[in-house]
This record gives sequence, C-alpha cells and structure tokens, in this order.
Amino acid sequence: MRILLYGYGNPSRGDDALGPALVERLQNTFADKLDYRVSMQLSIEDALNIAGYDTVIFADASRVVDSDYGLVKLQASSQVSFSMHAITPAYVLHLCNKYMSESPECYALHLKGFQWELGQPLSERASCALEGAYRFAIMWIGQELTKPAKCFSG
Repeated sequence: MRILLYGYGNPSRGDDALGPALVERLQNTFADKLDYRVSMQLSIEDALNIAGYDTVIFADASRVVDSDYGLVKLQASSQVSFSMHAITPAYVLHLCNKYMSESPECYALHLKGFQWELGQPLSERASCALEGAYRFAIMWIGQELTKPAKCFSG
C-alpha cells in the first residue's frame, strides 16, 4: 500500500501552517512507511506527484470545518476555484485522472484554523486541533496500511 501524506499551507501565516505541521508529526511517527510532501500551495504539477499512489491524504488548515478536524473523500473536479489556494486537491485529482490515467483514492483532512496573520505562530486553539487530527490520523493511516496495494498496469 503506497500512501502519500501531502501537507500544504504557509508556515509564516499562523494557523495556515497546520498541514505542514501535521506532516512533520506523522513523519516522526510513521517514518518510512509513508511518503511525505509539503508545499505552500498546490500546483498542477502535483498531478504527477500523486500518480502511482494507492491513497493520498491532503492536509490543510480550514475555516469551514465545524470541528477541530474532518476527513472528506475527494471526487475529481475540473472546477478551479479562485481562493487562497487556487488549485484544490479535487482539481489535482482530476488532472491525475485525465493526464496520468490514474485515480488514487484521495482524501482531504481539514484542520480547523483560527488566525492567519503573517508572522504569527500556531494559535493555541489550532494546536489543539492539530493534536486531535494527529491522533485520528495515526489510527486511520494505520488501518490504511493494512489494505492490499492496487495493481497498476503499465
């Protein structure tokens, strides 16, 4: 089972650092059992980066999640949003499907963020959200690692 954990966000903008912070914590936990990627934001080239994986988990700070964290299975979408992150994980999955003819199972792990000011560290509330998401991810990824790998044809 090949799993990629992809955290994105700006570490210089307060709680926007939640995605990369989660990757760092899980990297210390799972070491070489997963692959890891961190970026300030997603790009169209990430379609190449997710190809060949069975499962991809995109971790990012969110203003829209009601609880401290939430996991959502993604469906590919050709819609490009014009927001802080112009490229969404669903759009990256769409590009991977279209140009790489691959369809990894993709999830968005949203972590509740509260402050986004430049130069600020993680807020105390976001640190609590990070801890909850970390404990959840350990359990969920542990279950994913026991699943059989997909067979890719070449």
